[in-house]
Amino acid sequence: MTKPDINNTNIISLLPKGLQKYSILSRLDRPIGYLLLWIPIVWGAFASLSVGQHSFGDIAYISVITLIGSIVMRGAGCTWNDIADQDFDKKVARTATRPIACGSVSVNKAIIYLIFQLLIALGILLLLPTNAQIASLIAVIPATLYPFMKRFTYWPQAWLGVTFNWGIWVGWLSFTSDALYIPLFMHMASIFWTLGYDTIYAHQDREDDLIAGVKSSALKLGTKTKPAVFIFYTTFALANIYIAYIANYNTTFYFAFLCVIVSLLYQIIRLDIQNAKTCLHLFKHNRITGMLITISIISGVV
Repeated sequence: MTKPDINNTNIISLLPKGLQKYSILSRLDRPIGYLLLWIPIVWGAFASLSVGQHSFGDIAYISVITLIGSIVMRGAGCTWNDIADQDFDKKVARTATRPIACGSVSVNKAIIYLIFQLLIALGILLLLPTNAQIASLIAVIPATLYPFMKRFTYWPQAWLGVTFNWGIWVGWLSFTSDALYIPLFMHMASIFWTLGYDTIYAHQDREDDLIAGVKSSALKLGTKTKPAVFIFYTTFALANIYIAYIANYNTTFYFAFLCVIVSLLYQIIRLDIQNAKTCLHLFKHNRITGMLITISIISGVV
């Protein structure tokens, strides 16, 4: 049995008791989620420099706005996920103490809180360029459907890849609508990144998922997970190299990207699907991988 995933030892513990449960519902105690949602937006924004000229100040503005938006929308997504998954969460050790599953927040109050977060997100959305607004609105569709994927397919992690990396379009379309094949390839490639790290993450719940009757790539792959993650990450790495070629990145990209390859190999080598603590560590390591990719893209376009 895996221990609960709520972290009460961080800044959440400083909030009033009444707010703590809602902060936990939004997963503010676990920033890795909104970082993995936000980082692809930054990729798209900087990669757009390969086809246009805009200032770092403009990119910084979009990055700050979308960071706030990522925090809010990740919170809204988690709230919706917990509403949809409350019956499953009660059967899984890691999620049984989440606010809705344990009864500390009612479904009706969670819905009100969800609407509140969406209204904040709408205000942030209005600060973005029109094309980025449209891309952001489209992202609501896969995000809404995601909680139900585990009921029908062993590959909800792939759908999460579609959802979490949609920000590439938001970042790109904040500055240009040219060469859309580049963000398309970036988005497709990044699905394999998410498929890799979220398969690792899903191994924490493998036994409980069987009991709850939900599906995951961890259950599908089982002992074949390590070679599968190797294939996912290799596909992601090779696709990024190809993207750098078609986008005419500077040569420095390829040298910087070596650090990304090392980061991905580190995860593959360390992976032990029988060790939940290691799986969580490797999952969180992807915030480093994501930032290394950001540095690589910046080095390729400046």
